[in-house]
Amino acid sequence: MFTNQFKLEIYRISKSLKTAMNVVLKPIYEKAGLTKSQLVILAAIKRKKILTVGKLAQEFRLNQGNVSSLCKKLEQQGLLIRTRSKGDERVVTLSATPLADEKMETVNVCVKKLLHIIERDVAEPGQLEVIMLGFRELERLISELAAHKVL
Repeated sequence: MFTNQFKLEIYRISKSLKTAMNVVLKPIYEKAGLTKSQLVILAAIKRKKILTVGKLAQEFRLNQGNVSSLCKKLEQQGLLIRTRSKGDERVVTLSATPLADEKMETVNVCVKKLLHIIERDVAEPGQLEVIMLGFRELERLISELAAHKVL
């Protein structure tokens, strides 16, 4: 019984969080002139500095062709540089342009303002740290479950 309740509650919470995050973040990435997918890709590239299409697809568990297509559009918009490896032209390295840096800075400023509001007006002292620890522990547990192939 508990197992079904746990699964349903995890599903409900994850769906609710996704919906709420979309409501909160949409005006931010739109202000920067980005789509959600573009924001996710640029944020990953900024985090890792330089990344390949394959690793990006792997990180987000997406089809490499879809990621490549998104990256091509980002390149056409002047946000990304795609460089083919001289040793293996199937490997495409991605790096952000100064224009992408500007757009990501716009996003970061807005996110910092939101976090300040949360810290000042919404959360109790230390509450955000406890929530983050809980998310990390849940992620760890689910990752362990994923390693146990039942079927």
